[in-house]
Amino acid sequence: MVNQRNTFALMAWFVFLATLALDIAPAPEEEDRIMQEMDEIYTRMPFYGAPRMTAELVRRGYQVGEKRLRRLMKEMGIQAIYPKPNLSKPEGVKISMDGRGRTYDDIFIERLWRSLKYEGVYLNDFADPPQAEESVTAAQRGIGRYFDLYNHERLHQALEYEMPASVYFGRKEVKLMA
Repeated sequence: MVNQRNTFALMAWFVFLATLALDIAPAPEEEDRIMQEMDEIYTRMPFYGAPRMTAELVRRGYQVGEKRLRRLMKEMGIQAIYPKPNLSKPEGVKISMDGRGRTYDDIFIERLWRSLKYEGVYLNDFADPPQAEESVTAAQRGIGRYFDLYNHERLHQALEYEMPASVYFGRKEVKLMA
């Protein structure tokens, strides 16, 4: 009688040998195209980490997983620009004092302004014009461009990697992530 455990081990060994015989590595041309797309995305949105970059590439029709993308990002020497943990002083959340339980509104607004600060203001220089009026106008234009990007181009994890405008105007149903 054949031992079932040995049979499975032998089958696994044959599958392993078969995969060695196959060329399972992606074609270099495909890797080059993916890396070109990654460069384009990173140039436009350097704050995209591996999960958002993966979602954007999948949205553009590429079959790429997060693990592969992390490897390619490492090869390219790119990483997301965002505040790393424990690099700044701890900030407390100021709770709404109107007694109406609007603490969650405060959290969302604080998160929005944090995104604007790190993804819009710090990456763009709005304060170069010599005149104060020009500086304010440049900042207004820059912030307007950022909110356009935020609503129409930037993928949001809480919206299942969709854009707010496509969810709102397209009336697309998404289950908000916790």
